[in-house]
Amino acid sequence: MTRDVPGQLDNLDPRLAYFYHPIATSDEVGAQPRRFSLLGENWVLFRDRADEIVAFVDRCPHRGAPLSMGSVAGGTLECAYHGWRFDERGKLLCVPALGEGAKLPAKANLVQAAALQERYGVIFLAPKLPRAELLEIPEASDETFASGMLSPVMARQHAGYLADNFLDMAHFPYLHKASFGDGTSTKVDPYEVSLDEFGLRASYRHSFLNREDPAVAKGERPLQQHREMLYRYRVPFSLLLRLSFVEAKGTNVIGFFISPSDAMQSRLFTVLWRNDLEGSAQRMTEALEFEAKVLAEDLWLQNSYRSDGFPLDAKREVHTKADRITLAMRRKLSEALQAVR
Repeated sequence: MTRDVPGQLDNLDPRLAYFYHPIATSDEVGAQPRRFSLLGENWVLFRDRADEIVAFVDRCPHRGAPLSMGSVAGGTLECAYHGWRFDERGKLLCVPALGEGAKLPAKANLVQAAALQERYGVIFLAPKLPRAELLEIPEASDETFASGMLSPVMARQHAGYLADNFLDMAHFPYLHKASFGDGTSTKVDPYEVSLDEFGLRASYRHSFLNREDPAVAKGERPLQQHREMLYRYRVPFSLLLRLSFVEAKGTNVIGFFISPSDAMQSRLFTVLWRNDLEGSAQRMTEALEFEAKVLAEDLWLQNSYRSDGFPLDAKREVHTKADRITLAMRRKLSEALQAVR
């Protein structure tokens, strides 16, 4: 159930349907139908005979049965309830109860997603014609970078707050004490934020505790090091952080894609690209485990409180200079939603 609270964005705001959202990983979708939730609606996804993703609202037009409980054979989706069959584009082919050659109901075709893209090992779905393109990540096609993905995680929080948390720099020394937070560096120095049509970018340099660096354990480099951070944000909930390690060298790129699944939950997709792992599968495993630990620290807090929505009106919260990037994110998100008519 949505709540119309002035100045706040609900997870089920209908305007969000006009943008791409992550809905599943590539590995989660196969030849047989499977259900996924987005914006409070269930969708059925499967791969057609050309291995392309197909997505329909998970509801048979006959009696509303979930099509995800049915099956696919020879490019035909069959409803488990009465055997109605549909082709890979959602056109009704057969109603067994009427017999062969019967006239079929003209309005019985399935509701198809307006747009689908499979990128970065993630499937992005736009229920309506999307107003913005996906976030471009050059490292994803750079052969010098190895990639890995965390298992998707459900969070009991609004997608906006999870995006805000990803962009926020002031919480590092406190919430991430056990991973990389440097408790001696609590001040957020001034930084610049640049805006574009559908998002923003910002850069920042700070000190941190590089517990991932193998040279630290060998005594070849200090634990406290520096990294240059480049943030990118694309409406509504796609984010990227490019970390360049000053002392240890190398680059770590984190793609963070948030799906507003229903009124109270969001699903998180995290993809890593690293060029400093020397082709070691074990080191990528360790890098993913480290990112999972960092995410768990964030969700420990984010899962602990609820709100009526995500505040887009700056007057509903208190902000400081350290919050410049998250305030800009609210502005771009608000502008994008206001442009939906």
